[in-house]
Amino acid sequence: MSLSARFGELKNLTPEQFAAGTNRSLPFWVSVLLVVLIAWQLARLTWSFVPQPAPDTAIPSAATTSAATADGDLRAELSEAIDAHLFGEATRAAAPPPPDPVDAPDTNLNLTLSGTLSAIDSGESLAIISEQGSATKVFAVGDVVRSGTKLHSVYPDRVLLDRGGKIEALRLPKELGEGQVQPIRPRSQPSRQARTGTSVRQLIDQNAASLTEVIRPQPVFADGKQRGYRVYPGRQRQAFSQLGLRPGDLITEINGVALDDPTKGMEIFRSLGEATSVTVTVERNGQPEVLTLDTSELEED
Repeated sequence: MSLSARFGELKNLTPEQFAAGTNRSLPFWVSVLLVVLIAWQLARLTWSFVPQPAPDTAIPSAATTSAATADGDLRAELSEAIDAHLFGEATRAAAPPPPDPVDAPDTNLNLTLSGTLSAIDSGESLAIISEQGSATKVFAVGDVVRSGTKLHSVYPDRVLLDRGGKIEALRLPKELGEGQVQPIRPRSQPSRQARTGTSVRQLIDQNAASLTEVIRPQPVFADGKQRGYRVYPGRQRQAFSQLGLRPGDLITEINGVALDDPTKGMEIFRSLGEATSVTVTVERNGQPEVLTLDTSELEED
């Protein structure tokens, strides 16, 4: 029977006949559908317990590789542009400079600065310092002036003391006052051979205690160069006047030796200690004058 004939018969059936036919065939087809669904579910459940093979690593495409290469090139170009500082380089704020030790506060130690000899090499600078009740001594940078205090540095008008890590200033007095002191005593004159090879500091040590009672020298600089030593009277003002000096005289030469080198300033002490007379060139009231200092008169007083 053809399909069209079959449909023709179905069309000719009454509703009662169609319902009766359906009741006969429907349970069979429902059972078949249920069997198929159960089989499908069992198959899925079975495959869930079977391990799946690892997926193959995907080979990067040419487009991905090209994009990565382009990104790397862009980073390199940006780095070069930054290093070139095309728009200038930002100025970093400089660290604040350390405090200038020259502006250190004055010390309250009972010390007196009688003279300074500031050399170009700071290690050769010297200071003549005395403590109340003690003899006048000459100190080099780094020497212990008193317990817990060292000589830090030397300047023409002051010295800096390192007092347990704290920097303090000891200044030259503007003018030494009058005092009751013993007159200068005659001192033996060691031979020049004995002085050969003697350090400048030893020469000063021999005469500083007495000379600073008469003369107080201060280095004078102009345009970064030393011009000489300006001298002022010490405690022995009368002896200072006997030499023919006046307060504020600028000594530029001693026995023809120019005092334009800080290391030659020691000639002031050496010449006065070795000779009975010394020829000095002084600048007084802006005019140079040549004086002969007779130091023998001092020894006779």
